[in-house]
Amino acid sequence: MGIAKSQSGGGGSSITKITAQVDNTANDTLADVTGLSFVVEAGKTYRFEFVISYNSSSTAVGSRWTINGPAFTRLAYRSAYALLSTSQTVNSAASTYDFPVAANGTSGATSGNIAVIKGIITPSANGTVIARFAREGALGTISAMPDSYVEYQEI
Repeated sequence: MGIAKSQSGGGGSSITKITAQVDNTANDTLADVTGLSFVVEAGKTYRFEFVISYNSSSTAVGSRWTINGPAFTRLAYRSAYALLSTSQTVNSAASTYDFPVAANGTSGATSGNIAVIKGIITPSANGTVIARFAREGALGTISAMPDSYVEYQEI
């Protein structure tokens, strides 16, 4: 289970990082990256950037990286993560939670992969925005690694 640690970032931003590894072994089932989240208030606008270091039990085990949160009036984000050692999957113009709906079939490496999810949100309800991930393949594990973080700021 990922324990979270929060601190202040530069320019009025805040950072929350996980201090323990978070695993997902369920095929194509989204799971929260426990602790990798931030609280939002209705009617306020926030910018955010999740930077997630992750491992894969095999390069034949793929993943997808996304977010979930409260109801919103505005949501726009982009995610990018390893597909092969020389390419990445980029999902642009995401305006719904849990996008994309399918995972990559591969990972760039077994360690040292990175997923970045950045965007803005104006929630219409108070709640928590949290990183989510799924693994693809008959067997295997995708693991969000300690010191992965989210930097966020009300704008």
